[in-house]
Amino acid sequence: MQLTVDIKKDQTLIINPKDKLTIIISNKPQANTVNIGIESGKIKEINLKLSTSYEKVLSIDNEDLEQVYLVNYLIETALEGGLKLENLPKNLAIPSNLRKSVAKVGDKVLTILEVFGYKLKKEKFKPAKAQHRWSKEVAEIDFFVDFKGAKAVCRWQKRNEMLVKKGAILVAETPLNKDGSVGFAAKFTLSLRDMHKEKIKDFVTSEDIVLKSVNEVGNFLYFAGTNSWLVLKDEDGKSIDEYTVVA
Repeated sequence: MQLTVDIKKDQTLIINPKDKLTIIISNKPQANTVNIGIESGKIKEINLKLSTSYEKVLSIDNEDLEQVYLVNYLIETALEGGLKLENLPKNLAIPSNLRKSVAKVGDKVLTILEVFGYKLKKEKFKPAKAQHRWSKEVAEIDFFVDFKGAKAVCRWQKRNEMLVKKGAILVAETPLNKDGSVGFAAKFTLSLRDMHKEKIKDFVTSEDIVLKSVNEVGNFLYFAGTNSWLVLKDEDGKSIDEYTVVA
């Protein structure tokens, strides 16, 4: 990745011409860009319009991408990395047909920011996550969900496709944080359901719905909150984890 860097007294301009990416490091947000607010060296907010002023602001612009999706991708990364953010947008879902292109740009932004000392994750040890492998054999198995009132029949039909068969029952009540606010996982679930609202009536699906992962199925059906690889089970009670986990 080739960058041009122009360091001035009040701002640093970083340009990646090939990917039409521009990042400005300054003390104020820029209009029509993705802005990251930093206070005391910590990332506090990611949004198009920041809710307050910050000691330092990273402003990111990409000509080929709708900025709100880049905001959502960077927020997802930061929250998964353990950062606590302020003033989260209401809609955090990225349309499935755009996720690949958003991730391509977002990952380049993350690489550039890390080079300049800004990481969207906490530096701490995490145990390795279990890896799961799709196969044609597992694609023929029905996996059942019966958890917290949610009921569904699912198939891992392709590597990046989880089929939720019509007639699935969704958990209706949105879980809240202790302070009464709606948490990130719940916001993601509500956004995900909104994307498929034409296929949902009274919290029951009227058509098959295709999601992209086991974890997304858990969000969609019961607001996540547990290891969904252990929730989805075949008719004999064997979990999808047992079928697919890589030793």
